[in-house]
Amino acid sequence: MTDNSAVDSEYHEQRLFPKGTIWVASLLVLIIVVSNLVVYSTYITRGKIASLQELEEARDEMNVQWSQLVLEQNSLGSYARVEDQASKQLGMFVPTSKEIVMLKSVNFMSIGIASNP
Repeated sequence: MTDNSAVDSEYHEQRLFPKGTIWVASLLVLIIVVSNLVVYSTYITRGKIASLQELEEARDEMNVQWSQLVLEQNSLGSYARVEDQASKQLGMFVPTSKEIVMLKSVNFMSIGIASNP
């Protein structure tokens, strides 16, 4: 029996892998996997940041365009511009006080004209 115990202890000391080798190999594999995940997440993050910057540029361009449209709307709707266009394109003018004629309101029912047939 002493021979078997000597063989067993000798066998355990001559293992294929020393005691700490499996832990070191496991940690090495874990480090490789985690570093690949860091590289992948960095790649994804850079893509998202690039698309965010493109969207922010588009937003800024739309804000500039919106501001220009608001200015154009305000200038097109101003009374001075409407009066200017009416006089130039339609030949209209502001009448003098002598040219203004006041009309009395007419009751259409009294003269036999119905407003809704």
